[in-house]
Amino acid sequence: MSSLLEKLPTMLMLGVLLGIFFSLRKHAKSRTINLWIVAWGLILAHVVAQAFEALSGWRGQLSGIIDLAGLELSGLVLIASTMPALVKSGTWRRLFFLVVGLPLLLQSILAGASLDFRWTYVGCLALIFYGSSLLWLRINRRPSEWGWAFLATLFVLGTWTIYEGLHHDYEDSITVILTLGFALPSVGFYRIYRRWSPGALTTFLGFFCWGAVFPAGGFGRSLSPQTGAQPRPVECAQVHRGFRNDCDPAGGEIGFFGASH
Repeated sequence: MSSLLEKLPTMLMLGVLLGIFFSLRKHAKSRTINLWIVAWGLILAHVVAQAFEALSGWRGQLSGIIDLAGLELSGLVLIASTMPALVKSGTWRRLFFLVVGLPLLLQSILAGASLDFRWTYVGCLALIFYGSSLLWLRINRRPSEWGWAFLATLFVLGTWTIYEGLHHDYEDSITVILTLGFALPSVGFYRIYRRWSPGALTTFLGFFCWGAVFPAGGFGRSLSPQTGAQPRPVECAQVHRGFRNDCDPAGGEIGFFGASH
């Protein structure tokens, strides 16, 4: 009960935010707003699940799965909302969620439940990183130099997490997925809007900081003197708990989001 009360202010804040987006959708038909409703709904599910992770047995395990799955999938939806090709084309959007979303869901279930199915997990990572790279190349037939640099980075990160997964180490893959899921929307929003209003700047920096907190948390744990027990994979998704309110990417710029598409 105490954990639920601790999460209640965040739940109320997210509930109000979702209500605002639902209200905006009535006045401005926008696929971007629809995607943001889904993303913030998943984040709300993630926060609610955290309040019940202390339960024993299958209920605590189910809460851990919803916790991690909600967070990772929300990042994926946020990425989709900042890619014009996915926003405009239902075909590309469905293919993106099929190629990347389904493996990501399965990966989050395995990690959230602490199931050591190595080859299944590695297969999911291959689809997430290599499949998304091929799909991105299919959409962007002539990548710029920055595009090729992004693909190279994605390839290196994917290969590294797969290597770690083959050695039954799954924590780094969760950190990489969460970092990309919340840092890439920062780049996407900048490429779309290219404005420096206070709300836009708060959004860019908020997403960037939200993504950066995951590797920062991992680095902090590596410096910790407590190097005994290995944490459950889902625990690396919880390092942002006190940070979310400070880096809320929706802070005060609702019209900014609703003006797109």
